[in-house]
Amino acid sequence: VPIIALPISRITARTSLVKLCNWELNKLCGEVRADPVKGLQCLLESTKKATPNCNKAITAAGYN
Repeated sequence: VPIIALPISRITARTSLVKLCNWELNKLCGEVRADPVKGLQCLLESTKKATPNCNKAITAAGYN
């Protein structure tokens, strides 16, 4: 089974996503933040309310 690796920049971006979208995770997704899957889903559904830096981080992480 071949392993498909993400580019290093995408991995770095995904690692930085929580830091760069901390405000959004706290204010918009606080009730589900502890669950990584639900927190990410909430964050992706909240892009219209997110800061420009958070939206850039979401795009860099490959979620847009």
